[in-house]
Amino acid sequence: MSKNGNSSFMCPWTSNSEKKKKFLIGNLENKGNIERKLYSLSYSVLDNSTENELFVQKIHKANVYMLEQTYIQWKVLWETHDVRNQCQCIFPMKSVIYLQPLGQFPDFVLRYTFHLGNTEMDLLTLLREFAQIYFLGFDVKICLPLLKDSEHSGLKSRVHSVTGQKQFLSSSFFPFLRKKLPKDGYCILGITWTDLYPAEDLNFSLGESSFQHKSGIFCFGRFEPLSFQAGQPMCDIMEVDESLIWKMLKVTVHETCHLFGLMHCEIYSCLMNNSTSLEEAMMQPIFLCPVCLHKLQKACKFSLHMRYNRLHQFFSVLQDSLPYYKFRDSRDWLMQCLEFITEDERTLL
Repeated sequence: MSKNGNSSFMCPWTSNSEKKKKFLIGNLENKGNIERKLYSLSYSVLDNSTENELFVQKIHKANVYMLEQTYIQWKVLWETHDVRNQCQCIFPMKSVIYLQPLGQFPDFVLRYTFHLGNTEMDLLTLLREFAQIYFLGFDVKICLPLLKDSEHSGLKSRVHSVTGQKQFLSSSFFPFLRKKLPKDGYCILGITWTDLYPAEDLNFSLGESSFQHKSGIFCFGRFEPLSFQAGQPMCDIMEVDESLIWKMLKVTVHETCHLFGLMHCEIYSCLMNNSTSLEEAMMQPIFLCPVCLHKLQKACKFSLHMRYNRLHQFFSVLQDSLPYYKFRDSRDWLMQCLEFITEDERTLL
């Protein structure tokens, strides 16, 4: 142990390659074959070795101690704040992710239903079903809508200078939603049709989350006002289509991952990449890289094989019900991933 109480492999002056690997992805010695095989793919970013076909690197030969958040850094944060498994005799288990609709939604959104396989569902139910698989190990529930302006009248808002549309300051939702979190809730994610903005000098925010408050918010009602000029009409979304569903699925899990302490990823093309525009955000993957996935598995305690299998089933049925190239590509990537992690087992048969 060092003087500050950290393990020796966390010291930034350590150059040993094994310690760098542990700092990046954690100790894999006690992991199963599937976990070791998948997570060890992250080693390639340390030595500039050949990339794999599953995950696209954004950086090569990384200085692991300069990364924004390695697995070990996240683990320290998680174990400091996680109370699910601490003092269970005093605190109830907090194992539910809550989705909270906020404000009015257009009739075409409220009326929208489609069949996912043999099951008819609305848009919020689809988000819940997807999040239930993505965060396997946690329950996901939908709260009763908070529809009246008076119910969130204390939130800070403005009128956008170009579009003339009302916007809420996204961070003002954090304490508001925290108060709405039920006792069994781990976190709560608000969903609104009204635009958001992250700061006075910034235009638009698709969503924002606070790990400290265990609450986040995202909007999906309009396109971002980047190219609008004064006098032009606001560009509302007028129908629920495949691209809107993709957007909602992706932003829901991205913001919820922040509520599990995951910071933006700079190592791979990954769900947790930062983005400066809606277009950029929608082009990024909906799946986690090995480093970010290990963080989420530690938090949720899911089986990698079971989770990937259920995600593959979800996107297969979604593609059959509502064909879209993003759903198809997700389904195909998941099959490739499943074949990779089970290759050794299939060879032995």
